[in-house]
Amino acid sequence: MSRDYVANLLSKFEEFEKLLRNTSEDVSKDRESLTKEMNRLLDQLDKDLEKEISRIIDEARKRIENEIDRIRREYDEKIREKIREIEKIYENKREKAIENALRKFLEIYELT
Repeated sequence: MSRDYVANLLSKFEEFEKLLRNTSEDVSKDRESLTKEMNRLLDQLDKDLEKEISRIIDEARKRIENEIDRIRREYDEKIREKIREIEKIYENKREKAIENALRKFLEIYELT
């Protein structure tokens, strides 16, 4: 092998070594850049998920509150209806008691 050939080979190896170093540095920089971007995207995903979960929870809470209000209104109406029924029963019994008392009074009054 001639000196020129060996020098040429050595020069090619040095260029190849530089290229490998540069490639390694570029890969390292790319890896750092990709890692930063992945972390940024993951943070954004976390925030988006938090927002969506909060929105879903708020909607569910509103639906539950509306359902509770509806049930409460129905229950209140049923209670009012029962109270009206009891009042009618009381009035009927009261009227019958008054009628019976008057009847007894008249029976006693007629006897004397």
